[in-house]
Amino acid sequence: MLVDTDIFVDYFRKVPSARDFFNTSSDIHTSQVVVMELIAGFSKKQEIKKLENFLISLQINLISIDEGISSIALDIFIKYRHSSNLSITDALLAATAFTSDQKLVTRNLKHFRSIKGLEIVKPY
Repeated sequence: MLVDTDIFVDYFRKVPSARDFFNTSSDIHTSQVVVMELIAGFSKKQEIKKLENFLISLQINLISIDEGISSIALDIFIKYRHSSNLSITDALLAATAFTSDQKLVTRNLKHFRSIKGLEIVKPY
């Protein structure tokens, strides 16, 4: 499963449901884009180290953005930008889910529900 930024944010805000999700899940993936979004929201350097340690401790697989993901993201962005107000980062995340054959775990259903073929899981 490919985990979106909002689930990580909930974890670091100590939301019990998010904590339970990470503590009971395995084979977790995320995107470099998600990690960059998280870092952008941090105000202290030690928060970045905390994130790095968290990713390592849970053995979260970090998926790099490659040419294939970029190409699919562009197609998704062109198709859904105006009809769904899709952001560039959400297009990249959806493309990552498609290319890695992962379900997207998010609470932001409205960001992704219009993308045909994308499997979405709301974890709590």
